[in-house]
Amino acid sequence: MNIWKVHGSLDWFKSPLEDIVALSNIQEIPTNYKPEIVTPGTQKYQTTHLEPYRSTIHNADLAINAANSYLCIGYGFNDEHIQPNIMAKCIRQNTPISIITYALSKAARKLILDGKAQNYLAIERGATDEQSIVYSSLDKTPLTVEKDIWSLEGYLSLIM
Repeated sequence: MNIWKVHGSLDWFKSPLEDIVALSNIQEIPTNYKPEIVTPGTQKYQTTHLEPYRSTIHNADLAINAANSYLCIGYGFNDEHIQPNIMAKCIRQNTPISIITYALSKAARKLILDGKAQNYLAIERGATDEQSIVYSSLDKTPLTVEKDIWSLEGYLSLIM
């Protein structure tokens, strides 16, 4: 299994030397270190061409191309430099894709639910935290479930 967070991580920081370092399991941010994560906006694509994002995206592409299935957690399908590889495999090779999220984005709905993906499961939050709406390539009618399976914790409760 490969887990890729291509726009940075909560434990990435810009050091006083202006490089990006990972500092795991820290209680507070060291002096003169700044959190380093790519946020939506005009600089997003420019920033991702720099290290370590460039290498991270390259390695994520390799993992995407080698994968036999995908589990997307909270991914909105709004990154034109990421999802084309995922969608190409889902459409051309019928690669299974599962999505769990608070709310499916317009882009996710267009690419997965209204697109040509043939083997998908998408789950989003319903009217409350304890309700989920399930979309499946097996049935075009969404199913409402009175249980949290849209969050990572809820989803994992199905298999643990």
